[in-house]
Amino acid sequence: MKNKIALLGITALLILSACKKSSPEEQTDFGDSPRTTVPAELISPTNYWQFGILSSTNFYDSYNSSYKDGAGGSYMFYHFSADGTYTALLYLKATSSGGETRQSWTETKGTVVVGETELSNGIVYKSIELHPVTGTDRMVINYGPESKKKLTQADFDSRTLLKAKFACEPFVNQYGEKCLDMLRIDSEPKVLFSFHEEK
Repeated sequence: MKNKIALLGITALLILSACKKSSPEEQTDFGDSPRTTVPAELISPTNYWQFGILSSTNFYDSYNSSYKDGAGGSYMFYHFSADGTYTALLYLKATSSGGETRQSWTETKGTVVVGETELSNGIVYKSIELHPVTGTDRMVINYGPESKKKLTQADFDSRTLLKAKFACEPFVNQYGEKCLDMLRIDSEPKVLFSFHEEK
C-alpha cells in the first residue's frame, strides 16, 4: 500500500510538472546547448520512460513495538521530445533502521544529441547523450518541510549520470509494453537501465 501511495505521489508530481502551463519566464532557455532531433522510436508513447523499484520491506522498531516506513528504492524518468530537448527526474528514498526517512527528487532539463554507436557485439545502436541546462534538487526528511537547491554546472560535472551517454535499444516486451534499454557507455563498468513506458 505504501508503495502505491509513493508511486501515486511521484506520478502526480510528474503530471503537475508536465501539465502546468509555463509562462515565458518559466520556459527553459536552452541557448546553444548541442541538440539533434529525436527519432520517434526513442520517444515514450506515454510521455515518460520509467525505471526503478520501491522496496515493500518495512523496519520493525522493537523498542516502540511498531513498524517504520519502507526501506526505500529509486525511480528514474525520462521524457524525450522530438525537438531534441528532454526532462529527467530521479527519485530516491531511503529509510534507516532508526526510522529516519529521506526522499530526494532531482529534476533536470536540457538537450540531447542522438547518434550511433557500435558496441563490442558488432551491432550499431542509436545513442543519446544528455546535455543538462537547468536542474533542481528537492529533499524531504521524515515528511517534513522541503528544501530546494538549484543545480550548477559544477553539479552536472560531478554527478555524471546527469550528463551521461547511452546506447539505446527500443523493443516491445511479452506484455505488449514499449520498452527502451539504455546502456550507459561513457563509464566503466557499463550499466544497463531497462525502461518501459510510463503506466
